Amino acid sequence: MFNRCQGLPDDPCPKGRCDASVRNSICDLFLCPDRSSINVARPPVSPADYESMTPIQQFAVDSGTNEMHQILFVCDEAGSGKIEVALKICEHFTG
Repeated sequence: MFNRCQGLPDDPCPKGRCDASVRNSICDLFLCPDRSSINVARPPVSPADYESMTPIQQFAVDSGTNEMHQILFVCDEAGSGKIEVALKICEHFTG
């Protein structure tokens, strides 16, 4: 018995695969090879340059892009640049 490719919410599997190539993949979806290579998140580019960030923001970016740290919690007041830090970390991992 094989699992059927569930596709992505906005991109269903065009072939409707139900064979051994379908695997439990990202976000616990059963996906075929055609769908499993698609990134679910497509964040925008950070509006801030690394060089223009404050030292603490740079520290947060450096910590978030260090693959030895698996969890990073960033908190501060509104308007402090948390989103810019998060987007800069995403840029590192998406290329």
